[in-house]
Amino acid sequence: MRRLILLLSLPMLLCSKNLGAQCWVEASNHTYMVFFDFTILQVNPVQASCTTGYDFTVDIQYAITSSGNYKAGNIHSIDTELNCYGAIAPNNTSFPLPTDTASGLTVTSSLSTNSTNCASDTPVSLLCNQVIITAIGKMFATYDQICLPGFALFTELYSTDIRSTEMGDITFEWTTAVERDTKSYLVEHLYEGDEFELLEEVQAQGNSEVKTDYAVTLPLAKSGVHYFKLMEVDLNGDTTFLKLMSYKLKEKDEVVLFPNPSVDGKFILEGKAVEQQNYKVFNAQGQIISPDKYLQSMGENRVIFDLSNLPKGVYHLRSSEMKDYSLVVV
Repeated sequence: MRRLILLLSLPMLLCSKNLGAQCWVEASNHTYMVFFDFTILQVNPVQASCTTGYDFTVDIQYAITSSGNYKAGNIHSIDTELNCYGAIAPNNTSFPLPTDTASGLTVTSSLSTNSTNCASDTPVSLLCNQVIITAIGKMFATYDQICLPGFALFTELYSTDIRSTEMGDITFEWTTAVERDTKSYLVEHLYEGDEFELLEEVQAQGNSEVKTDYAVTLPLAKSGVHYFKLMEVDLNGDTTFLKLMSYKLKEKDEVVLFPNPSVDGKFILEGKAVEQQNYKVFNAQGQIISPDKYLQSMGENRVIFDLSNLPKGVYHLRSSEMKDYSLVVV
């Protein structure tokens, strides 16, 4: 179970009558996240006259979204509470929410206030500025989390993507549409059951209103599920979550030879258990060249050949499984 307390501050200069709040829960194994976004829209007086006070409800717009490996049914229950400190005690009320990803409008239960300004009262004037959520679900951590006030992100994301290469490199890419006072971006990586670790910090543009592309690469990744978490760091040093994405890298069945052609005469043979095989190197005339002389190193799923001392041309490599490869030195 995780209890989320969304505290909404009232800025000195408020340009809107609406208040917003954002918070999220993260599975204890880091495989998915659920996000709660609220906009406290308006106060609805129950009585037409309020010379001695009135009862009221509050309209709240909500959006529940997810990322990672979230599945329908992962949220078991959600209890909610809105605190309005301008109301008569008890100054808290509940409102219904669906237990799955959704968006819409919800209305709180009734509260009472001594205010006589029923025609002009707003969530701000009635201090409806605290939302509390208790969410219970699959793999939710059992500790309390106090969330910061809702605020506009310094970065507006345009798109995100993940791709991989035949060599097993995974690249996490993102494009920003707008950046405001953004210092840098943090990309954290998690592999299956491990913990998130910082993969790279990328310097931001600072302030920009044009699309800007960014990318971070995880080289020679293991097969399995990888998670990438993107966060922004503003000029004050505060960190804000932006995106969580997962990518499943399939186990490499095929063997890859690269670079080919090779300028420096070095070739890498990469694939499952390639280091467990024996190899023969032939010249263009079909003559065997000592393999030990040109076998530079062997590692897990990788063999490196160094033909830099041989003349430029085409050579042939044959494995003990009778697989042939052409090596071109240019």
